Amino acid sequence: MRRVIVDANLLLLLVVCLGGREEIQKWNKRLSAYSVLDFDRLRGLLSDYSLVLLPHTLTEVSNMIGDVQDYKTNTARNVLQVLIKTSVEVYQPSANIVVRPEFQWLGLSDTAQLQAAEAESCALVSADGALIAAALKLGIEAFHF
Repeated sequence: MRRVIVDANLLLLLVVCLGGREEIQKWNKRLSAYSVLDFDRLRGLLSDYSLVLLPHTLTEVSNMIGDVQDYKTNTARNVLQVLIKTSVEVYQPSANIVVRPEFQWLGLSDTAQLQAAEAESCALVSADGALIAAALKLGIEAFHF
């Protein structure tokens, strides 16, 4: 099966909606740009892939979940926990990431995704146009969400 890396915002969308499709309405700060239809579209896109996770992305998602301090946090953390246990996680050392020229405009997490997609022969799904452009320039299969 082909493998895919998903950026932090889309991974948050996936985690929140896997906890309950109606949950997206309660996360308006982080997910205001997305709808349940976007979740369905993302799930459809990911259905042909196995998910590859990165510690940098997981940290971002965990921090975004922690920004909401109520019952939604527990549900989202439980879903994230299951996702982590059932997916492959790959590690890219930060020292190797920061020497890439893309680090200057993409930052650590996005450059880690780019590097992992390249090293692991994964596709990349992101709502970040700069990340997608960098991936396509490197010949990485990339989907701009």
